[in-house]
Amino acid sequence: MSTQGCPAILSTHQGRIEPVFVRCLPALLFFYALVFLFLFPADVIAAPVANETPATIPYSQYHQRIWDTRNNMPQVSAISIAEDNTGFIWVATEGGLARFDGNRFRIFDGRTSPLFSDPILRKVFVTPDDRLFVGTSNHLLKMEDGQIEEVLLDGKSLGAINDIIWFNGYLYAAGEGLFRVSANGDHVSRLAGEAGHIRTLATDQHRLWVGSSTGLSYLDGQHISQSVPASGLPSGAHIIHLAQYREQLLVGTSEGLFIASDSGKLRAYETTSGVINDPIEMLFADSKGNLWIGGKQRLLQLTGHTLVEEVTEIKGRTSPWFVSAFEDRAGNLWFGSRTHGLQRLRYDGTASLGKKAGLDEPYVWTFGKQGDGILAGTNAGLYLLKNHQFTPLIQDARLPNHVVYSILTATDNTLWLGTRSGLVHLDENYQVLQRFPQLDGMQINGIEQLPGGDVLVASTGGLFRWDQETLQKVSLSNGDEIGNTRFVFADNTGDIWAGTTGGLIHLNGKGEQMPVNDDILNTVSIAYIGQLKDGRMLVGTFQSGFAVKQQSGWYWPDERQLPASGVMFMAEQDDNLIISSLKGVYQISKHSLEAGAPVEVAMLVDDYGPESDTDGIRCCNGAGNAKGLVDGNILYLPTLNGVASIDLTLSAINRRGLIPVVDEIIVQGESVTKSGALLPEGERNLQINYTSPRFYRNSALEFRYRLNGYDRDWINAGNRREAFYTNLPPGDYTFEVEARLKEWNAWGEPAFFRFSMPPFWYEQQWMRLVFVLLAVLAFWAVYHIRTRRLERARLQLEAMVTARTAELDKANKQLAEANEQLQQASLTDSLTRLNNRRYLDTFIDKILAKAARQQRGVFCIILDMDNFKVLNDELGHAVGDDILVKFADILRREVRSADHVIRWGGEEFLIVLDAGISVSEFIGRLMCSMELTRWPHQQRLSSPPTCSVGVCYHPPGGEAGWTWTHTLILADKAMYMVKRCGKEGWLQLQPQQPVAEDLPEKVIKQKPEMLVNSNRFHMEGSPHILAAVSNLKNNIFPLRERK
Repeated sequence: MSTQGCPAILSTHQGRIEPVFVRCLPALLFFYALVFLFLFPADVIAAPVANETPATIPYSQYHQRIWDTRNNMPQVSAISIAEDNTGFIWVATEGGLARFDGNRFRIFDGRTSPLFSDPILRKVFVTPDDRLFVGTSNHLLKMEDGQIEEVLLDGKSLGAINDIIWFNGYLYAAGEGLFRVSANGDHVSRLAGEAGHIRTLATDQHRLWVGSSTGLSYLDGQHISQSVPASGLPSGAHIIHLAQYREQLLVGTSEGLFIASDSGKLRAYETTSGVINDPIEMLFADSKGNLWIGGKQRLLQLTGHTLVEEVTEIKGRTSPWFVSAFEDRAGNLWFGSRTHGLQRLRYDGTASLGKKAGLDEPYVWTFGKQGDGILAGTNAGLYLLKNHQFTPLIQDARLPNHVVYSILTATDNTLWLGTRSGLVHLDENYQVLQRFPQLDGMQINGIEQLPGGDVLVASTGGLFRWDQETLQKVSLSNGDEIGNTRFVFADNTGDIWAGTTGGLIHLNGKGEQMPVNDDILNTVSIAYIGQLKDGRMLVGTFQSGFAVKQQSGWYWPDERQLPASGVMFMAEQDDNLIISSLKGVYQISKHSLEAGAPVEVAMLVDDYGPESDTDGIRCCNGAGNAKGLVDGNILYLPTLNGVASIDLTLSAINRRGLIPVVDEIIVQGESVTKSGALLPEGERNLQINYTSPRFYRNSALEFRYRLNGYDRDWINAGNRREAFYTNLPPGDYTFEVEARLKEWNAWGEPAFFRFSMPPFWYEQQWMRLVFVLLAVLAFWAVYHIRTRRLERARLQLEAMVTARTAELDKANKQLAEANEQLQQASLTDSLTRLNNRRYLDTFIDKILAKAARQQRGVFCIILDMDNFKVLNDELGHAVGDDILVKFADILRREVRSADHVIRWGGEEFLIVLDAGISVSEFIGRLMCSMELTRWPHQQRLSSPPTCSVGVCYHPPGGEAGWTWTHTLILADKAMYMVKRCGKEGWLQLQPQQPVAEDLPEKVIKQKPEMLVNSNRFHMEGSPHILAAVSNLKNNIFPLRERK
């Protein structure tokens, strides 16, 4: 093109472009447009721009988890993946179909239906109206409402199905031809224009693309088939996969990846790392703009034509062989491997920055801000974090100790570093300005700068103040020193708050101590102090939750409703508080900080559940100032495995309601899946299986259920997914189940399952009327016969009066003997022939009176056989009765004539033992005898029977206010503690002398754990029981409860 008439393309005058350029501009634009079109054909121009999606998340930054046959997956090959409207993941394998809820795989194979007798599956697909279709190696199946049916064409099978897709309101199935199936699966037609073996399908907005081994075709919106020659397909190559990506049709073949134009011309899909020549085993475009390609033992992640990441091994183990991919509604990516099962990728904005980011030392303690970087204090000195990479800053003798435990960047940009053993002040170039020998050997827990420039230092040696010239120890106004200080904070009024291991200290601007006015804060170990934007103070403790300063005083959110009782760091973020603890990180709504308000929490990082090692990052550690840092929307927290990075805009757990599902009722070994069913007659025992799909923190799910018409209240089932009922009466029932996460304080919407239990023939109404009529007739007959017999008896009696008078004395004697036998029988247990409870009620006063006369008390010993209910359930009551009789024989053999053995009830026995012998020797001899005894049915027992024993000594004559009833109750609670603490042992609880006035009432009303914790009893017993009781005392009782 000529440019004549444009002599000065960019001629300027005093900074202005001359009009001559303006006149030439249209011609220039037209010229360059022609050049561009010549150099770049239309299909190249349409190619997406590299890095078009700026927020690309590489594969390695996802949280990855794998399930395979070790998790009860039916077979290791995950050939196809889908999600139904409830949220279940369905996996087609070569060993059957599996439905996954995040906890277990429910398997559908030949045992479920003969249609799955050949378990090699090729495709699973869920329609928009939630019907499930499965393509197998020999048919197309439909699953709906628990029923499995085959989709037929003119009564015949469709044969092998390779792919299934939804287009324009119809289901299309590819196999030996292309089949169009109605949404309900009832109507099927074969498309005449599509014959031969079809491998794969894909759709765009207007067309359904059909790929056979060597050719392409498509259906338009009118379902008219158009053949497209696949020109450019390498010789010998065959088409494996089709996919739409950024308005282009991608063709995966055995010789690589290609782009297909509308005319069918294929050209290689070029990436920043070259052409992909692998056999394409998988081709998937996700909603975030990523293209995932499964090649030869590798996975490629592309954004446009830019290679984001190449994956050559799965979790450092073996090469991937991905053949399927899927994205669920929560944004999780699922990959199916032919050799490694099912993999899920989850991204929640959390990451662990460690060795890969340049941090050689995993132990991190504290953070500080320095310009646009983050300072991190570790066990190996100070590091600087910039652009997700660490650089060592200080690891030499400038540090008093190599462990940097607290950081302060002062207003003059100088740096204060507290270590495990001393403090140092550095300039902006990290050169030493000041050392503080006075603090050598002390751990520096926190550093805080006051508005005037003074610096407060919290240390194990107390609280210090640097007045910019000298370092002085801070003392209280009464002269007392402040002890080990974990945290120091200056509020917006200039007051100083010091958190010590013995409580909270508040000093006003003049250094005068102010009252805290809270019993808990005056005694507990303080871990964090801060202030909300509205001015309210926050104080976190190590073991007792946290408190908020309200106008009415300190308010403590109920720690039973918090995920963790300890606090390590707190940060305010919009309408929430972010709290880190030893159990992870959670957020709590600021609305929950008002008295009486519901506590609304959500876990950000769960570091306590069983999935913490496999699905997410680990967190947190450290206590004191600067044990966390918020930079923009990113929260940095120290861990023992690097730095935890949390994007607060992404990491909040999805609070969408959980969907509980009642899977089935199992009765007589058969599965009932449809609500409203009438169960089979004759069986009153059933199992109900329920669940809720969740693929992160599934172990944190909790359930509760009730059977309306039978259960009076909800039954908390924890993480259990089954309910069992036995001997249900006939009637109509509704099973109801709800789910929640363990930190949630409200339950979600329930799921319902209705069923009817039919009555036996003799329980029906008409049969009851027959029984009533028969009973009336029988009563009349008995009455009539009885009346006639009485009349005859009266006449005979008058004749026999004289004769019977002589026999009266004999009869009276026999009656006395019978009464004595009856009295003895009423005091004896019919099964074991031991004395019964009535015997003790009758003679206990005499037993205690005799002991008092002999000036020695008695031991009340309660014995309960361990796991006896399980033995009864598994082996039957007849075996249980034989075991009880044998145990009674052992007790009868081991006691003396002065002792009393009573069957107290069920598998529970009581011994009133004369205190003339050692109770520990007696119990030891008894348990030894149990070990050496050859028990009935011993070959059927999983282990020899054992018992748990509770003991209390009753002194002669008793104590003021202390009766035999208190002794009996205390022995029973001692036995309960043995049950709780491991069984197969004994525990004696004995009140300290003299018995406190309020102790008898506490023995009756308080739980065993509270009694043990009160330190008002002497304890003897089995070593493992005493150890377990001690552990309970040290660990399970919150401080306030102990107080």
